[in-house]
Formats: sequence, C-alpha cells, structure tokens
Amino acid sequence: MKNSVIAVVMLLALLFAGITTLVSNIIKPVEADNGGKIIYINADGTITPPEANITTTDYVTYTFNGTNLYPIVVNRSNIIIDGNGFAVQGKKDYGSFGISLYNLINVTIANVTVKDFCYGIKLNETTSIKILESAFNNTWYNIWGYDTYKTIISGNYITGGSLGIDFLFSFSDTIFGNNITGNTYAGIELTGAHNTTISENNISKNKRSAPYPWGNSILMYNSANSQIYDNNITEGHNGINLDQYNNTAIYRNNIATHGWMGIALGKCINVSMHNNLLNDTLYGLDVWGEELGYYLHSIDTSNLIDGKPVYYLINQRHTIIDASTYPQVGFLALINSTDVTVEGLNITKSAEGILVAYANNTGIQNNNLTSNYYGVGLANSSNSTITRNVIQRNTYGIYITKSTNTAIGGNTLEDNDEEGIDIYYSTNCTVHNNEISGNNYGIRISYSSTVISENNISALDTCISIDSSENIIYANNITKGYYGISLGVSSNNIIRQNNITNNEYGIDIYNSNNNTICENNIANNTDSIYLSESENNKIYHNNFVNNTNRISTYASPCTWDNGYPSGGNYWSDHLGVDADYDGISDTQYEIDADNVDRYPLMGPINVFNVGEWDDAEQKIEIISNSTVSYFQLDIDKKTLSFNLTGESAEGFCRITIPNIIVQELWQNNYTVLLNGEPLDFINWTYATDTYIYINYTHSEHQIIIVPEFPSSAMPLILVATATLIVALRKKIRVK
Repeated sequence: MKNSVIAVVMLLALLFAGITTLVSNIIKPVEADNGGKIIYINADGTITPPEANITTTDYVTYTFNGTNLYPIVVNRSNIIIDGNGFAVQGKKDYGSFGISLYNLINVTIANVTVKDFCYGIKLNETTSIKILESAFNNTWYNIWGYDTYKTIISGNYITGGSLGIDFLFSFSDTIFGNNITGNTYAGIELTGAHNTTISENNISKNKRSAPYPWGNSILMYNSANSQIYDNNITEGHNGINLDQYNNTAIYRNNIATHGWMGIALGKCINVSMHNNLLNDTLYGLDVWGEELGYYLHSIDTSNLIDGKPVYYLINQRHTIIDASTYPQVGFLALINSTDVTVEGLNITKSAEGILVAYANNTGIQNNNLTSNYYGVGLANSSNSTITRNVIQRNTYGIYITKSTNTAIGGNTLEDNDEEGIDIYYSTNCTVHNNEISGNNYGIRISYSSTVISENNISALDTCISIDSSENIIYANNITKGYYGISLGVSSNNIIRQNNITNNEYGIDIYNSNNNTICENNIANNTDSIYLSESENNKIYHNNFVNNTNRISTYASPCTWDNGYPSGGNYWSDHLGVDADYDGISDTQYEIDADNVDRYPLMGPINVFNVGEWDDAEQKIEIISNSTVSYFQLDIDKKTLSFNLTGESAEGFCRITIPNIIVQELWQNNYTVLLNGEPLDFINWTYATDTYIYINYTHSEHQIIIVPEFPSSAMPLILVATATLIVALRKKIRVK
C-alpha cells in the first residue's frame, strides 16, 4: 500500500511538471521595453510594454492573460485589474513589489496571485482601493499601505509572509472575510489606523518559533475608533494585541490556542469587550498602563476564558469577592476601588491572576493563583495587603509597581519562572514571613524602599536582589541560591540578622556604597562576600563560618569592625589568641591591604532582640565558643538567663548588655550564677554598654544574671573589675 501511494504521487508530480512546462511555453511572460524590470498601466490607459500579459479593451478593465514576472506599477485611477487566476511573480528581491499604486482613487484588484516579492501589493496615498478574492504568498509584506482611505480587503488568501496586512496611517478601511495564515510577525498590523473594521476573518498560525516564540494575529498601534468582531483567531502567539488604541469595540471573536496572550490592551482608552471566547491561550487577558484612564474599559462577564467569566470591576466600594459570590473566575480586575477583599478564589491562565490598579485598602488573601503571567499585579495602589495566598508556577508571583504601604505576608510563592516577588518604584512595602522557593529570583527590589523580614527564601539564581536604597533585610533564612543577597548600585541599605547559607555567593555587592551588613550568620557558602567597586560599607558582628573561599574584593575599601570593644566579625579560619579576656583576638584579620578587621571576635556572636527600652529598640549580644540556647530576659524577675553547651576543654562567654537595661533591672548591681552558684567574672562599662566576661569548663551550663552581689563574692568581683580596667587601657592602645 505504501509503495503504491508513493508511485501515484510520483506520477502526479511528473504529470504536473509536464503541464507546467507546456503552459509556460504557450504563455511566456515577456520583458518590458524599459530593460525588462517593470510593467506600467499608464495614466492614459496604455500598457508598457504592450507585450505584457495584460490586456484591456476599454482602458477600465485590465485582464491578465498569463503570468507576469515583473512588478506592475499602476498610474491610472478608476480601473479594475482582473488577475483572471494568473500571477504576478518576483524573486523576493529586497524592496521589490508585485503591484504598486500611488496617489490613486477607485482601483479594484481581484482574482490575482501575488508571490515572491518584498511587497505584494503596495498602496501609497490611495483612496477607495479594493483588493478582492486574491492570493498572496511568500512576500515579506503581503499587502502594505501608507496613508490609505476607504480600502477594502476582502476574500483573500494571505499567507507565508512576515506581515499579512501592514498599514501605516489608514482611515476607514475594511478588512473582511479573509484567510490570513502562516505569517511570521503578524497577520494584521495597523499603525495610526482610524475607523477600521476587521470582521469575519480566519486568522491562524501567524507566529514564529525561532529564535524565540513571537507573532501577533492582530497587532494595532496608536489607533482609534475601530471595530474587531466575528473573527476566528487561532494558533498564534498573541491573539489581539492593542497598544495605545482608543475607543475600540472587540466582540464575538473566537480566540483559541495561542502561546501567549489572548487579548492584550496596553495603554488603551475606552475599549469595550463583550461575547469574546478565549480558549486554550497561555494567558487569556492582559490590561496595563501608567494612568487610570488606561484601565477604564467596559469589559463584561459575557467574555469567557476557558468557559469562566471575566470580572472587570470598576469603582467598587466595601465589597467582598469570594468563591460563594464568584464561583468561577477567568480574570479578575479591581480598578479605582476602595475597601475590597478578595479571598478563597482559584485563578489560572490569565495575564494577571488578580489585577489591582488605582485602588485603596485592598485585601488579597487565601487565594490559589497558578499558571498566570502575574499571580498578583498591583499598580498605583495604596494600603494593600497580600496574605496567606498560594502563588505557584506563574511567570511572576507578585508584581508591584508605583504603590505605597503594601504588606506581603504569610504567602507561599513557589516555582514561578522569574521573581517570586518583584517590587518596582514603590515605597513603604513590607515582605514578612513568606515561604519563597523554586523561583529564579526570590525577591527583587528596584527603586523602592522595603522591609524584608523573617522569610524563608531559596532560589535558582538570586534569593534577594536589591537595586535601590534605604531597604532593610532582616532575620531571613536565605539559602541555596547562586547569590544569597545581591546589591547593585545601591546605598544605605541594612542587612542584619540573616542566616545566609549554602549559596554560591553569600552576598554580592557591586557599585554599592554606605551599606551596613551586621549580625548575620554567613556559613557554608562557596564565597561568603564578593565586593566590586563598592566603598564605605560597614561589615561587622557577622559570623563567617566554613565558607570555601575567603572574602573577594575589587576596588572596595570597607570597614570590617565596629571599633573597640564592640569588635568586628567572627572568622572560623582565624586562629586568634585572647590574652586579656575581652572576647576579641589580639591579632587582626587581614583580607587585603584596604580591608582589615582590626578586632576579630574569638567566638560566634549571638544577638537577641529584647524590645524597646526608653523608646529605643535594644539588643543583648553574646560572644562565645559555646552553643547558646534558651535565652530569656525576665523583666518581672529581673533575671537574664541562657544555656551554654560545648565539648572543648575551656569555654568563654562575653555578654554585652545596654546600660539602660543594667540600670533598670539591677541598678548596676548584679551577680552571675553558673548552674545556680556564684561565678567570678570580669565586667566593664564602655559608652552605652556593659560587658561581662566569664570562663568555665565546657559541658552544659545555665548562666543567670541576677540582682545584688552576695557579700562573699564582692572582693573577688572588685579585684576582677580592677584587673580588667588595666587590661582595657592596654588593649585600646594596642588595637
């Protein structure tokens, strides 16, 4: 059976070739007298050269009687060109055209095949041109027009080009009943079009796949007052893509199987949409712009995305949107609304799972938002909360632009292609207590001020990326990224009390100055910190533990300690000696000539926040070669307690307590208990803090600091204190 089919196909091919050869010998295209390049239909009605395969008897109707292999220039108005089923065919030379009309009125072109040119039909400053029942194939611009008026394009097959129909500055044109397929950039592209009607066309497979997917079934720029209706638009990349298009009606279109957007409205004004069916598009509907007017459209629930209604809500007040009132949602937008809560919805395959623009006091909570372009898109809004949502497998999880006072908390953001959270040109945002994993970027902050705290973040590329100033990154767990934290062209940020572990680069800093990096645990990274062309950053009280490589710097002089006796950082590869029992190494830690930690810590530093005292946040720091646990400050009992555990022979602990706490709890009169027994200690006061240093044999101990000294311990304490004062004076000179 297979061989028989092949034989029949070969026979038909040979027969076709023979017929083609016969026909070409009977009707031979001729060369024009002007060097064989162009055929003219002249203004006086004559044809040059007269041997061209075009005839006329009345100078009104021009009929092809064979294939023309050269371009045709039409210089006569009020005529009909009947291709009679024949073709005008070129070699697809750059700039070539099949049929060209300039400054003409009332010309009909019908029943012709135009192929293998740069421009199929080229219209320039024309009026009332009709292109009917013709075929266009393998031209870059199948039908191209500039400054056209009342053009009618109907009943044509338009395929295989870069652009099917491409008009610039067109007025009152009609594109009706065409088959437009297989064009790589756009089926229809109109720029500066007014009063255009596009209806009842079959528009399919207008896209390309390489080097990256692209294409538009209908693409329209900077245009107005048009109608797009009753079209069947399938198998493209973008369905209807309008950019800066005003006063347009889109209705009764069937838009299916698109690899990107079904309908996209960018910077459009006053668009009405009804009874459109969008099925099997990657993202059904997209609306965006930079002004409120770009969001004020009439889009009703007769529009369906995969059978689910579109809810485009404007000027809502004090409204709750949940699964009981909105059981099926294809797209949800809240525009210019106040005090709206959205909860308990499942939204998928939309450009924005939930779009909020120019709104105030919006709550988005307990929703499942998956496989959208943006899980949540928030623009030009204030006082929004986004909490306890599951936001997965979108391109972007949460995108916020030009908004203020936004709180993002308690969400799960997983496996989004780009950013889990992307904040752009926004102020006073908080990102707190979210689970963020599997995204390319966990959190990205650009030109915004944000507090990022107590999140668990891992990422494929960068866990937290900052391209702005005045941000606080606090108490996050940051792990398994290529970059844990990246600062680029950023200043005056605070990175504090984070656990930054198991990244390729713990912190990457480039072209960024005057940032503070303190109290972080930076462990088990390949590179702990990389600095490039960054100055005056202050890096202290961090624990650098078991990182593969030392600090790397390029043209980046920075400060690596907080002075004495506060100290610098703990370095697990630094084997220092502390002969004067102050918790600081007697030798400095040198990174390079411009970067030296003068006061390396002898053990990891533990920082405990203890709330406000005298209207200021206070903390207690413990430096120890023991593991510190069960820290508790009991204000009622006036005790400070914690446990110490270790295995080496001798342990030490240096406790730094703000003077205001020492005064309020103990009136500067306290003792230290080890497992309930008084313990000798060294203490001193410097600036705003009190320092207490103790030694012990390692095992498991409880340390408690309590008011009042037992009288028997007083002489020992006084001697120890005097000894340390002498050592302290010596230390300040040496270090």
